[in-house]
Amino acid sequence: MTIRYAALDLDGTLIDSSDRPYPGVVEGPQALRALGVLPLLVSGRAARSFRDLRHLDDLFAQVDDEVLLSEGNVLLSLGSGHLSFPLTCKAEVLQRLTDEPGIDLVAEHSGEFHATPRVPRSSSPWPTGCSVGASRSPVRRPMPPSR
Repeated sequence: MTIRYAALDLDGTLIDSSDRPYPGVVEGPQALRALGVLPLLVSGRAARSFRDLRHLDDLFAQVDDEVLLSEGNVLLSLGSGHLSFPLTCKAEVLQRLTDEPGIDLVAEHSGEFHATPRVPRSSSPWPTGCSVGASRSPVRRPMPPSR
């Protein structure tokens, strides 16, 4: 069996909690490429958070141009900065959610997460007819469990 790809997590695998690469990490993807293995980056980070890592350009130069972010819901092209969303929620599901009483939605928009009460709006630019309200509030990151 030939290994052609290596999917690598970013936080805690390639970089530490200070967003600095661990020793030898930049050389690792170079070694994989020399063996004919294409290193792929996969991260739970949102696009905006990932873009704050421009100081890691040496590392990013060693991996594939396309990076999976937001648990695989966002595809970022490192070269162009273009975002695409390969995984989307079906319009019927979103409509059912907006019709259900007492449900709030969490959405990622431009790399930021927002939690908002659902606001039906027929003039929405989104094909689902659902838009975030003016009172949107950023979602706080969960605190790590205390040890």
